[in-house]
Amino acid sequence: MTEQQEQQITADEILNQHKGYSQFVSTLFNRTGEPSKDFAHAVLGVLTECDEYLRAPDLTNAIEEAGDLMFFVTALGLVCREHFQDFDDTAAGGGEEFSALLTLSEKVGAGALWASYSVELMDVVKRWVGYGKEPAVGQAYSAVCKVVTLSGKVLDSGLAKDTDIQVVLKANVEKLLLRYKGLKFSAEKAVDRDVASEREVLERASQQQQS
Repeated sequence: MTEQQEQQITADEILNQHKGYSQFVSTLFNRTGEPSKDFAHAVLGVLTECDEYLRAPDLTNAIEEAGDLMFFVTALGLVCREHFQDFDDTAAGGGEEFSALLTLSEKVGAGALWASYSVELMDVVKRWVGYGKEPAVGQAYSAVCKVVTLSGKVLDSGLAKDTDIQVVLKANVEKLLLRYKGLKFSAEKAVDRDVASEREVLERASQQQQS
């Protein structure tokens, strides 16, 4: 795909492709070349977006934070699959652990689950980034399970809980396509944003959901 084609691609075209959203995240999630930092970036992204989503003042903002949350959840899975050779095999046999986490999550509120899992996840990050203690593939899978469980609990507890997930994903893709003017990450554009134009994208999604 040429640069011009990348700039003209639409959210619908991306989402209608097989694994289109995952490929979109893979393209725009910034890699540092150090798996520990990429893992930390994704984990911290999930935790901060969970908090921002729960604090969202209106549906428009909630849709934005929900989309950002899904971006980082997807990114963490991609980072783990890229780095841990046996990750998919471990995930295929890890149904019981995931089921147990889901059962546990039903007994506590979103805030309590965030507080518990954030400490556990940041400890893995601290050991890997700070001490060079890479988690075993099973620990990485457990981290992804906790992130997926936490994000589901959080999303069900906020203002966008009744929003169609496709509306959330489309808004996220449209916002990031606008920000980066295509499918190429830019650290400068990640910071220097056209907030007003991005808000218009999100307001359209909010209006679509409410109509």
